[in-house]
Amino acid sequence: MDTETAKCFFKNDRYAAMTGVEIVEVRTGYCKASLLVEDKHMNAANVVQGGRFLPLRILLLLLLQTVMVSLPLQSTLISPF
Repeated sequence: MDTETAKCFFKNDRYAAMTGVEIVEVRTGYCKASLLVEDKHMNAANVVQGGRFLPLRILLLLLLQTVMVSLPLQSTLISPF
């Protein structure tokens, strides 16, 4: 699956659209998505709430599953820090 095919496939994903997740690049063994972080996503310590990244992780896992890549789960999760 390439980037444009992935974008077309997920264009009706209302949850991804609502959360602002955008597909940037998809190719065999690799996917990249972006997520805008705004002031409203910051906690009292002025750090991004961890839950803000969950939609991004979910979409990345779905993309990897869609392109049928077999990677360990920890390889697909990213840390904001």
